[in-house]
Amino acid sequence: MINWFWYSYLLPLLIATLPLLIWLVFFLTKDWEKPEPMRWIALTLLLGMFAAFITISIEYTFTEKINHLIPYLAQSLVKRNVTGLLLVSLIEEISKFVVVCLVLKWNKHFDEYIDAMIYMIVAAIGFSIIENYLAVLAQLKSSLVFTLPLQLIVVRFLGANLLHIICSGLIGFFWSKSLQYKGWKFLGLGFVLAIAIHTLFNYSLLTAMFYFLPFTLLFVFICATILLWMFDIVERRE
Repeated sequence: MINWFWYSYLLPLLIATLPLLIWLVFFLTKDWEKPEPMRWIALTLLLGMFAAFITISIEYTFTEKINHLIPYLAQSLVKRNVTGLLLVSLIEEISKFVVVCLVLKWNKHFDEYIDAMIYMIVAAIGFSIIENYLAVLAQLKSSLVFTLPLQLIVVRFLGANLLHIICSGLIGFFWSKSLQYKGWKFLGLGFVLAIAIHTLFNYSLLTAMFYFLPFTLLFVFICATILLWMFDIVERRE
């Protein structure tokens, strides 16, 4: 019984989580001068995981209810066409932002511009843990060999996981500019760019499949380089 529970649930969770801890440690080092308390980082991580469950519920559980009100949007979510991918990107980016807002509402340690990027990225990592976990479980149902899930996690680590981090970090960057210049138009621009990048990434995977995977990963790495440059910009104006 214990071995079955370990193999079916705990080990997949471990496989899904460990690679993302690398990204977590890497980006937390960007705030080394005045690091955030770990209890707030842990809370944000958990809320990011919760946001993933909320997003899944909206995308799947409520699709039938939406179908009675707005059939076109419901079918778009099911078919994953451009409209559906835009909706998915919008829902996911908003859900991550909302949970971070909940954290920061009571967090007196949110006192640097860079904190907006840090907390958004931590929420994205929590979100990605759930996505990885569900992906591993799906692979295990079709194969009892762990080779495929491990390969999947490596691809997601360099692709979808990093994509979530980039989009959330991008929103965090423009959020910090909104706080600096007291203009919420910057945050709106961040959402537009993040949703566009998110949608383009998902669309490239669905249409081109793995034939253009190297080009998709190259696009992600270029965006990641830009994100690191944004960290330098924020650090210089602290």
